[in-house]
Amino acid sequence: MIDAATHNAIVFFMMDLDSSHFQDSSKLLETVCAKFPKVTIKDLERAYIDLRSRIDEQERVDQITAELLEPFMPMFEGEDESEGVFEIAKRKASEGNDMAIRFLATFEALE
Repeated sequence: MIDAATHNAIVFFMMDLDSSHFQDSSKLLETVCAKFPKVTIKDLERAYIDLRSRIDEQERVDQITAELLEPFMPMFEGEDESEGVFEIAKRKASEGNDMAIRFLATFEALE
């Protein structure tokens, strides 16, 4: 059995792999074993379960974020896409834009 640091290193390593590795289990096994030669099948199974859990959690966070952002999207229409959303909101809030003020209040409350 591997230690927690190695387990996490394997999970993060797998997170960075492209999707083709997950379509071919032998390719995944070969790639992970090349990087972590002492990993066992059980270690890999535990890391994969943890990976799926982290991906599922990130998908939930992404969904919640999208739901929070959706009402504010009109505020960003026509804005320069190279400007960050918080910079746009701060600029518009300083101009008295109610939607921008609500946007900043919403996301500051989450921090």
